[in-house]
Amino acid sequence: MWMSRTLFGTSGRTILLGLAVIAVIFAINYRYPTVLGGAELMAGDLRMHSRRESEPTGSVVIVAIDDESISKIGQWPWPRGVLAELITALGNYNVAVIGMDLLFPETDRADRDHQELAARLAAAGVGQTAIAAALSPDNDRALANALVSQGSTYLAYPFEAHFIRTAETLPILHAFSRTIVNPPPVTYSSVLYAPGPLPDLISANSYLPAIPLLSNSARGSAFVDVDLDADGVLRSVPTVIRFDKQFCVPLFLALVSAYRDHARLVLSLSNSAVERVAVGATRVLVDEMGRMLIDFRGRLGKIPTFSAKSILAHRIPEPALKGKIALIGVTGFGLGDRIVTPLGADIPGVEIQAAAVDNVLAGKFIRYSETTQAETWLLALFLGLAVTLAASTLSALRAGITSLALFFGYILYAQHRLYGDGVMIGVILPLVTVVVTDAVLVGYRYTTEGSEKRRLRRAFVH
Repeated sequence: MWMSRTLFGTSGRTILLGLAVIAVIFAINYRYPTVLGGAELMAGDLRMHSRRESEPTGSVVIVAIDDESISKIGQWPWPRGVLAELITALGNYNVAVIGMDLLFPETDRADRDHQELAARLAAAGVGQTAIAAALSPDNDRALANALVSQGSTYLAYPFEAHFIRTAETLPILHAFSRTIVNPPPVTYSSVLYAPGPLPDLISANSYLPAIPLLSNSARGSAFVDVDLDADGVLRSVPTVIRFDKQFCVPLFLALVSAYRDHARLVLSLSNSAVERVAVGATRVLVDEMGRMLIDFRGRLGKIPTFSAKSILAHRIPEPALKGKIALIGVTGFGLGDRIVTPLGADIPGVEIQAAAVDNVLAGKFIRYSETTQAETWLLALFLGLAVTLAASTLSALRAGITSLALFFGYILYAQHRLYGDGVMIGVILPLVTVVVTDAVLVGYRYTTEGSEKRRLRRAFVH
């Protein structure tokens, strides 16, 4: 009877200690989320890379303004007359849609110089006919004409900064506009929301549109902004940014909509979250803030890439471009926007846009949201309780085997969810819960059981 009470007391104390350990782990993770959050982000990257590489849809190509093109054509930025030739060449290749991951907030540099020179010549008494004959053609006008002729080109624009709520009191840069100017950027065709307050959304207080001549000539414009995680790595892109009471669309969704005969862009909001983002019949899986996790398909270079100089020289076979979405961007070393991704650092922004377009076209997404986070917490709690029960009722060897089975079994389960369902549940918190709980309880049992044995030995000796 005395031994039974002693063992029951030890088992009960083990359970209580296990519950305390689980509570401490959860409290630390809640109070200091970055402690395990950074490790979770890196673990997610490794898990994504461990999957079998999937092939892209083949409907997206990158037109690269690369080092070879720059060495052939000249220093970047090129005169926009060259870009006009590139748009015309892509039109001759019969591409379906063009997205220009380039910004045009100011008049072409050569055009500005010519305007200043023309003003000086006019002041000196030179006639307009002579001035026009002496100066080269208008580059902006040439690009505008090419955009009109091609008929399905979308320009890019950036927002100055992002906020959870629009910050009307912050100053803005001189070139940025606080309100939408005509022609307006692409916005959602349908916005559905419940009565009451809108949810917290990524918002902006100003944007930088292209010059009116080009904006009016393109089919539309859309934002190319991205948001980085806490470790400075890009893993997701926003599908909506609220600006000037409008819900603006990113470039990659605008291109997919145009490619699918201008499919309707639908946004559904509850009072607390983004409920649904859709392009026609394709639902884009996003988190509560409207961010889509990018599946980079395993490695860079999966999206077919063609040098701008080769396209200008018409050295690319027509089937490689015909009917495709063509994204034009700078990939030359040290030029353009460079981004850190799970695949590496210094990645051209056009690669991000192309991957996002391809994800939506494929209709396969990785789900990660507050729902999956809640599931992770519940699974961590379940594992902690299972380890506690095993440590309190089984022998040390069997408890250790059970903990190892739970550890590796959960890894297999998490990968099965990722591979089979495209759901990214966390692994760090559950695994840390298993390891720490098991280590503390094994140490406690070793200490207490040793103490009990020594007490029994002394009792028998007496």
